[in-house]
Amino acid sequence: MCHKAFLRAIVALSCLLPAATHAGAIFLPGKLAEGKFVANREAKGPDYSVQYSTVTAAVDDGTAQVKIEETLVGPEIPLDTVCLIPLPEGADGRNAVVLAGIPSGDHRPLSAARFLEPAEAQQIYEAAARGLDNVAILALSGRPALIVPEFRLQGKVEISVEFRQKVRQQGGLCRLECPMPVAGFARGPVARLSASVTLASKEPLRAIFCPTHTATIDRNGLHKAVARVKADNYSGTDDLRLLWVADKDDLGLRVLACKPDAAEDGYFLLVGNPTGSTHAEPAAEKDVTFVLDTSGSMRGEKIEQARAAIDYCLGQINAGDRFNIVTFGTEVASFRDAPAAGSQANVAAAREFIDNLVAKGETNISGALVKALGGERTSRPPIVIFLTDGTPTVGELIPE
Repeated sequence: MCHKAFLRAIVALSCLLPAATHAGAIFLPGKLAEGKFVANREAKGPDYSVQYSTVTAAVDDGTAQVKIEETLVGPEIPLDTVCLIPLPEGADGRNAVVLAGIPSGDHRPLSAARFLEPAEAQQIYEAAARGLDNVAILALSGRPALIVPEFRLQGKVEISVEFRQKVRQQGGLCRLECPMPVAGFARGPVARLSASVTLASKEPLRAIFCPTHTATIDRNGLHKAVARVKADNYSGTDDLRLLWVADKDDLGLRVLACKPDAAEDGYFLLVGNPTGSTHAEPAAEKDVTFVLDTSGSMRGEKIEQARAAIDYCLGQINAGDRFNIVTFGTEVASFRDAPAAGSQANVAAAREFIDNLVAKGETNISGALVKALGGERTSRPPIVIFLTDGTPTVGELIPE
């Protein structure tokens, strides 16, 4: 197959691959000749591993300062490579700083490092895919990069890169794609990964969530928060995506709608996080009812996720609140016959109640709603939190 035909084939194949989004250093055996990558075909596969990767980002009202630090172990015999550092879409690497050195030693700036706009970076991606017979690198298409034309890889090396990127906004929802290490181009997974994103905003931070990784969110008041991800033997392929709302609305509600096909129903995402007012006002006493689907289809991970959600909410119950838990499979049951006071003893008993639930039976949504919405009406604001994975299979099946 000629080179042009081969390139067309691997570009077509790359469209079938999952979207690979990486950052961190990729070492391509070969050299640059007249600005074009020439592969060293004698090199057999990836010849380095990533021991540690630390990604930190600090977001301050619309701009993120990102730093990636990695400890690599290269071959015993020196290998001449081209070091390529892919950046997220929209990143500005023109003032990026790239350092390299040995552990516990001096780290020198790599002055030869330069920024490649997406079109120029694409030429390197395609040449590397063709020269190294590796279509995976084409998943980086459309992304800018930093390039170090000559990097001699040997033994243990530390490399770091620092750059800036803008925070994207859509429908009032802020979004940051924080780069994660390149696991797929090294010899095995990243031994240890640590990533953190620090948010600082003039407006109160409302909903904060990470749809791509298991992250812990630590808040420091209404204007600062830190999202953290830690993993051993990391081999993921996604950037860490962090989304949040920052405004003066106490709920921070946002609706994002999508209808990709005019002939089909669309879908929407409603996000909100009532973190509270910026004023020092006492929280209103409220009645909260958790309605939990315990039918057979909830077995396994689903009911564990639901338990974790209710457990978290129980931790937010104030002493002046009242609450109850309604469960439904074929039959409907409840934690208490009437709303319970938000005492520590009642919260502890409620946690034991949900821990002992067993997923079985059908899905009696109508019976659960009748139970949850019934009872005495008071001046307290009533809140119902409904958790289910499906449609009703018993009881009222057709809502009017």
